[in-house]
Amino acid sequence: MSISFDKSLFRIDTRSTSYWISLLPTGHLEHLHYGHILRSQDPEALCDKHSIGQGNSVCYSPQSKSLCMNNICLETSASGKGDFRACAVRTSLGTLDFVYQSHTISEGIVDPGSHTPIPEGDKNDASTLKIVLADKVLPIVLELYYIAFTEVDVIARASRIVNNTGSSITLKGLASLQLDLFDSSWQVISLDGAWAREREVHVQDIKAATLSWNVRCGTSSAFHNPCIFLKRPDCSQSHGEAIGINLVYSGNHQQIIEPNEFGKVRLLTALGNDSFTWPLGPGQSFATPMAVMTYSDKGLNQASDNFARFTNRHIIRGYWRYRQRPVLLNNWEATYFDFSQDKLIKLANQAKSLGIELFVLDDGWFGRRTDDTKGLGDWTANPRKLPQGIEGLAQQIHQIGMMFGIWVEPEMVSQNSELYEKHPDWAVQLEGRDPSFGRSQLLLDLRRDEVQAYIIDSISKVLENVDYMKWDMNRLFSDYPDEGFFHSWMIGLYKVLGALRSRFPKVLMEACSSGGNRFDLGMLCFFDQVWTSDDTDALQRTRIQEGTSYGYSQVCMGSHVSACPNHQSLRSTDIETRFNVAAFGNLGYELDLGLLTPLQRSQVKAQIAYYKEHRPALQYGRLYRMDTEENRRMWVVEDPASGDLLVLDFQVHVRPNSTGDMLRLYMADENASYQLSSRPQKLDIRLFGSLINRVSPIKIEDGKALQRNIAENWGMDTETTTAIIGGDVLKHAGVKLDPQFTGTGYDSRTRVLGDCGSRLYWFRKL
Repeated sequence: MSISFDKSLFRIDTRSTSYWISLLPTGHLEHLHYGHILRSQDPEALCDKHSIGQGNSVCYSPQSKSLCMNNICLETSASGKGDFRACAVRTSLGTLDFVYQSHTISEGIVDPGSHTPIPEGDKNDASTLKIVLADKVLPIVLELYYIAFTEVDVIARASRIVNNTGSSITLKGLASLQLDLFDSSWQVISLDGAWAREREVHVQDIKAATLSWNVRCGTSSAFHNPCIFLKRPDCSQSHGEAIGINLVYSGNHQQIIEPNEFGKVRLLTALGNDSFTWPLGPGQSFATPMAVMTYSDKGLNQASDNFARFTNRHIIRGYWRYRQRPVLLNNWEATYFDFSQDKLIKLANQAKSLGIELFVLDDGWFGRRTDDTKGLGDWTANPRKLPQGIEGLAQQIHQIGMMFGIWVEPEMVSQNSELYEKHPDWAVQLEGRDPSFGRSQLLLDLRRDEVQAYIIDSISKVLENVDYMKWDMNRLFSDYPDEGFFHSWMIGLYKVLGALRSRFPKVLMEACSSGGNRFDLGMLCFFDQVWTSDDTDALQRTRIQEGTSYGYSQVCMGSHVSACPNHQSLRSTDIETRFNVAAFGNLGYELDLGLLTPLQRSQVKAQIAYYKEHRPALQYGRLYRMDTEENRRMWVVEDPASGDLLVLDFQVHVRPNSTGDMLRLYMADENASYQLSSRPQKLDIRLFGSLINRVSPIKIEDGKALQRNIAENWGMDTETTTAIIGGDVLKHAGVKLDPQFTGTGYDSRTRVLGDCGSRLYWFRKL
């Protein structure tokens, strides 16, 4: 058992971390330590010392004149007794004062009863501490839950409040997690952005002001992901202290970081406190979604790896847990709404010939859907596009030897649809107000049982014939009746998803919300992966995927090679670089394969073969983000079985006459040797422009037309990098790479990268 209580000390231990709570004489819970595992039992050394009052602080009671609640690291808090920081519990009653009543320690996971998803685990890898607190005057009970996931160094937190007053009260806020730290010498990492630039990494110092991230749009959103980190100022990817916090929830959320006048800092994470109210009648209770936290004293990579292992082991569940994901082709950017069954079959045959394993039909296959203004809610095939229906198309795809998948958006309805014509009251809109629209659609009211039943029944009929489902959600909330709507709607969604997941346990399910607008642990309890972003531009994806990797594992991330110029940025990048970036996740292609040149088809075929060879590492390996200069991005995955290392080296902009490049991999086994080999790539000869006759073995005299014809069928080989390298050299000194092209010469060892150029290097452990 990783949880214990002795005298006044609660201990929660995981493999590498300890969390200590002290029971004060007043009955309050003091936070003593969260960090490196402590083997001794000496709580007195960690207790905050208070023998005198300070300044104009409010003392707790006449019997505790030196105890100021604003100067204690507490496990939970409420207002009215001298704690002037943001509090974990907020109600219409004003003052509350929760003190210890009892506790229980249990093997496995104890569900607080929030009706939101919780991690999975059993008595072999999880244990629960439940501490019951009660207000000193009113019959209101507060329960704190701590669940230790020992092997992955993660602790989950949740709260539950029970109203036994005999009258109704209003709950205005209840944090899933409160973490009070003794000093404020931390920086904050948040993952913020917008559509097409989700989860960009931002670092801020903790100063005098409160930092707050509030999401009020109904989804966990691209604005502010619920995952944040605290890190020491000297913490890097590879060393130093970091604490990660995330929330198992898909709706509105709030994170608050508040320093106080005594140098302490409080962190709260909750479901949208400032956009949330909830009535609590006599005898009623409310439980929060679970928050999760992890600690590392080995840098941010270790903290991220803890979260990745936790996600793979305790969040993703069922048939697809630890299964390799197939390489897919999505037809969207190839056809948009303009397709026929014959066109789809042609695309599928082309995909099969290149090694693609799953064909996905995206938007436009159902009802009146010829553009994005109509048809949502009518989940039957359009006979003009699919005369044999979904069943007939699925049979043909299966006969080709591929899996078949389909796109749906069940949470929405178009006004121009049969569903809306029959049930306009099912849409979320307010009487007397014109509704606001997002992507020409309205939100269905998932609080209603009949709406839930319709979605479950209609989508079940679709899923009977498919192997994969992409579940989209393309608008944010508006026209809601009250602030309790957001959470009750989310509970309805979870009911729908739970029913479908139970009915179709082997269907590979991918969540999407205008790309990455709902990339969170709550969705991953039902979906096996999430579409990371609608932006598939390789450069922007290095930012998006790197930010995502802070809190989530690679196998969660859908990442595609798309057409160029890119449909979101209009940037053109080489197809080899597009693959190199997309390979660090669940690889897919989203472009018209019929428009590929013969050379590009051969490149794609080689890419897929390479990906399949390294798929275990790229989906389930340990990911390291390397500390590099701004112009360079470098990721490393370590194969979980072999110890091989696969490295992405990505250059943002070319710099003429630049310094040399080196690979130094601190995670290398210094007692081993490694066989280094670069992934063979092809260079488009047009990259050289009028210099081509100086660098190419083929002389081109007839101008651009001939150059284009040659480029469509033949590409120059990139440099070949091979070596046997000692692990100690790789770890402590590094391997120097061949020089980049500088404009003054070229030979077979010259690395031509240019803007947004990249290479993959494989270090096979011998």
